[in-house]
Amino acid sequence: MEKEKVKKADSMMEDKKLKSRRKLIKAMGITAVSMAASSVLPTSWTKPLIEFGAVPAHAQFSPGAYDFNLEGEVEPGGGSVVLIARITPTPPTGSRVTLNLLRIDPVGNEEVVAGGVDVEINETGIAEFGPFPLDGGFDYRADADLLALDAEGVFLPPITETWNL
Repeated sequence: MEKEKVKKADSMMEDKKLKSRRKLIKAMGITAVSMAASSVLPTSWTKPLIEFGAVPAHAQFSPGAYDFNLEGEVEPGGGSVVLIARITPTPPTGSRVTLNLLRIDPVGNEEVVAGGVDVEINETGIAEFGPFPLDGGFDYRADADLLALDAEGVFLPPITETWNL
């Protein structure tokens, strides 16, 4: 019986040794991988090798390049309105203003009175719309988009202006 106890104790010791060896091998493997990875990384930050080209002119546009105002002139008696878009400085020939005129009822429902009206800007920087008829008891809102061309003839991102009557 005593021999069995000794064999059992020896077997347990051997299992512990195997587990210890496995832990040691795992630790050595992790250490080796970390050392290999750290040798690949640079010691200090360096400037990236990728360089980007110049940004195209139409992407450099700043909305502040134009002063864009939309105003309305209501005809005497309130029967109609003429909307005038003034742009300074005058954008290149071919630049446009697109207008949507909405009628708003007392509850807040909106109805398009004139949608997508497109006018080229004249040489003095003005685009004129209308006259549009007005119905009493309603509010009106005009939304206009300035579509200016750049020097290469490409439309710049739109600038939106709103006018409430």
